[in-house]
Amino acid sequence: MFEDLMRQLKDLERKPQLSFDIHPDADGYMDKECPSEECQFQFKVYDEDWTNLFQDEAVYCPLCRHDAPSDHWFTTEQIEGAHDQALKYVQSKIDQGLVDSARRFNASQPRNSFIKMSMTVTGTDTYFVKVPLPALEEMTLKIQCENCNARFAVVGSAFFCPCCGHNSVEKTFDGSLAKVEGKLNNLNLIRLSLTQEGLKDEAEMTCRSLI
Repeated sequence: MFEDLMRQLKDLERKPQLSFDIHPDADGYMDKECPSEECQFQFKVYDEDWTNLFQDEAVYCPLCRHDAPSDHWFTTEQIEGAHDQALKYVQSKIDQGLVDSARRFNASQPRNSFIKMSMTVTGTDTYFVKVPLPALEEMTLKIQCENCNARFAVVGSAFFCPCCGHNSVEKTFDGSLAKVEGKLNNLNLIRLSLTQEGLKDEAEMTCRSLI
């Protein structure tokens, strides 16, 4: 009776792996997360550099320098998103098997029989569409390693290149100072813009906060 359901289950056994696309953010950076339970620092690497420069044998955490193979750096959000989609895929296969089995059973019933039986399957969803896993929002501090030229991005501070493990603390510090200087150089523009909107008090408070 449930040959179609068993066929779908056997098909799942033959195809145990399901791959998902991971999209980079608007700046072309891919989300990564340190696999060390003590760290779990999230950062981004430039998509082209991940393909062309990074080695499968070892990737380094920019914060703690923990190293692990390249397939260990998925973020918590990516893992959870893939897990949810995998469950939906399995459910759709089971639902399709139940629907097909019910259809086959109903078609096999004799038309002129005194006793008529039919099978109906409800509450199923036989359609599954793989959705690329979305990227987290862009990170403002973008760094290029002076040793291997790999590009990566972080929030806050980073000390090591995720591609080669080079200590980039000086470059990161210089980059942070440059961003601070840029904000200070735009104080007058910020003050003028808010003042023109009739927000004089807010303009002063914003500028003081930035300083």
